[in-house]
Amino acid sequence: MNKENIERTSFHQREKVDSLYTKFLEQGVRYCKRAIREAKKRGCTDNNLESKIIYGNPGDEIINLAANYDLFIIGLREKEHISEGIIENLAERVANSSKKPVLVIP
Repeated sequence: MNKENIERTSFHQREKVDSLYTKFLEQGVRYCKRAIREAKKRGCTDNNLESKIIYGNPGDEIINLAANYDLFIIGLREKEHISEGIIENLAERVANSSKKPVLVIP
């Protein structure tokens, strides 16, 4: 979710919108740092790791990003709600739509 989407869907005061945007951004940075730490523990080096925070529709943005790589690896998360069985999972959408190979990790 980007700042513009938060502003469109929010009925809160301006300060709260800015605070929420900052919170989401900081959370994304923490997730990226943790993923890089875990990858390094498993033998990856700085020159073969990259993290990005991208704004927009997650499926579309990941599919666009995957086009830049020879192989794209994405995790499959467990469905937490019955409605998620009806709506295509993000990892499945990426795997089905990408023109490049996608490895889905359960």
